[in-house]
Amino acid sequence: MWRYANLWLIENKFSERIDFDVVLTIVADTLYRLLAKDLKKFEDCTPKTIFSDFINCRCNGEVDILTRVQL
Repeated sequence: MWRYANLWLIENKFSERIDFDVVLTIVADTLYRLLAKDLKKFEDCTPKTIFSDFINCRCNGEVDILTRVQL
């Protein structure tokens, strides 16, 4: 009985990890599709395309930082 309980605990943790990974994958897929919906000409793109074109791209450019101080 003790051996079965130990195996059950290991299997239960393994199952929880898989379930959590599946949930995160579905959430990420949904967020990418919502982002694609708001981008013109990218409405029908896959999450992989959105990731490679917008998230994982190397961009060259400048960022101007404007600060205002009121004394």
